[in-house]
Amino acid sequence: MSSDSLAPVPAPLSGDAFDGPDRAAGGLGWQRVAAGQALPPGWSLLAERLIEGQEARDRAEPARLGGGGACVERWLHAGPVQRAQLGCWTTARCADGWLATATLDEAAEPGGLQAATERLYRELFGLLDAEAAAGRVWHLLKIWNYLADINGSDPADGQDGLERYRQFNVGRRLAYAQARRSASDRVPAACALGTHHGPLTVHVLAGPQPPVPVENPRQTRAYHYPSDYGPRSPIFARAALAELGGGREGLLISGTAAIVGHASLHAGRADKQAATLLDNLESVWLAAQIDARAPHRWADLALTLYLRDPADQPAVAEALARRFPADSPALRGALYLHADICRAELLVEVEAQQITRGA
Repeated sequence: MSSDSLAPVPAPLSGDAFDGPDRAAGGLGWQRVAAGQALPPGWSLLAERLIEGQEARDRAEPARLGGGGACVERWLHAGPVQRAQLGCWTTARCADGWLATATLDEAAEPGGLQAATERLYRELFGLLDAEAAAGRVWHLLKIWNYLADINGSDPADGQDGLERYRQFNVGRRLAYAQARRSASDRVPAACALGTHHGPLTVHVLAGPQPPVPVENPRQTRAYHYPSDYGPRSPIFARAALAELGGGREGLLISGTAAIVGHASLHAGRADKQAATLLDNLESVWLAAQIDARAPHRWADLALTLYLRDPADQPAVAEALARRFPADSPALRGALYLHADICRAELLVEVEAQQITRGA
């Protein structure tokens, strides 16, 4: 087994968790580095996401906490990259992956957030169908959803003041149904977080092989949530094992919070919620080892923490320090972002990933 670093990166931003494939092997690489850092020699940029100390206005993007300056998260490939602008979507394609990003101003969309979500996902499925018709079949691996005021509601939205996250879930479910796609079989990993402004923003990673979904024994499957949490349940797996080319496997863990079964725990206590979500994270990581073909190490996970209240960062950091070795890539490279969580009572959420090459 081998694990080779894609490029030297500053310890506060990255570490051994962010390795990518060597050029000869091909495949996708991922790194989190300071904004402006040069690409590794010989690599092409597939997609890049900029994370700054304040929210952008042209997209929904959580701001970075901690005063560490702007950073970027990059997906890289050693071969050629083809780009296109199709409807609301900007896409990039290489031999081993397909990435796409869309933003849509819901205020300009008749029907508000639900209609905007339905449109974005309907267009996404249309793009995937067009790729398949051209002989390029892509499978959804991970989706990042960001929307303003996720816990708010608008009595004039035509949904009787339905919470915005629930409107989002209705729109997503309708698009899945219209595209005749399963909402429970081999669904991607995903997260949905709230910003304070910016248009609905969706980032997508797809690959040529279907993902191996991973569920958490401690939690109800998201697409089986009871109607207490909205008229349509969310659509995502707790994690996905993904073939990324070059013998590399990605472990992509969805947004994970202090939910056991389907119930939120420890309202008002960020420290206890952080401890519970780390129990869930470890449970998913252990479940993934059953089907994993490459070694995914607990201490090397790339962590992104979303905090509703920046004042909770010390308590969450302390919870992490109790679970990860002091000099581990997971602890050194943890990124803290300011975002609202999909349930109003939840204060913190984590997502994680790691790309590793097998034997």
